[in-house]
Amino acid sequence: MNRFGRELDSWGVRSDNGHEGYMRDIMLYCRFLHESRGGKSIWETDSADLRAYKVVRMRMDNENSISAATWRRSIAALDKWVEWSLYEELLDHEPFRYIDKTVMTPQGLKRVRVNAEYDVDDGQEPLHIVQFVDHLLWRNVGLLGELPDGRPDPKRRERHGERNALFADSLVARCRCTTCVCTAPMPDGRRCTCPGSPQHGTKL
Repeated sequence: MNRFGRELDSWGVRSDNGHEGYMRDIMLYCRFLHESRGGKSIWETDSADLRAYKVVRMRMDNENSISAATWRRSIAALDKWVEWSLYEELLDHEPFRYIDKTVMTPQGLKRVRVNAEYDVDDGQEPLHIVQFVDHLLWRNVGLLGELPDGRPDPKRRERHGERNALFADSLVARCRCTTCVCTAPMPDGRRCTCPGSPQHGTKL
């Protein structure tokens, strides 16, 4: 598993945050197998284990339950491990079930192969309202790679940080008009004045 982590760069996971997230997801799955599935190792896992793990991690009455986005990242990490293990001949077959589904891409409809446990019911997740000041902290530190006091973080190696931050701002600033799609500057507190625009605060 340590070698898998060291080789993530050559398998398309190049950022430090990506490395940390993938290896944390793999570690949590290994711990689940050991503690809840009879001491199994990850090399013995199967689809039944992954379904059980999904039930535990996505259970909405559990304060430690995770979001749909976090679950999908966990699946991406496990799928990457499967791909690497098959290439290195450490596994002789795929331990999980995969299905074909049709998705919309910039090139139109395409058939793709995905893990059968990838999908979750996003509608079950509660709506969380984020204050604008918290969004700014997330944008500046998480996307632009700054320190909380505004200075550049010399340890961060972000790719396309400015583009991602601009896109995030455009999503936050977009009003909820029923007749148009427009944006309004957020820092000064102005709201959209288009007909049909609901008069409420901005939600993330």
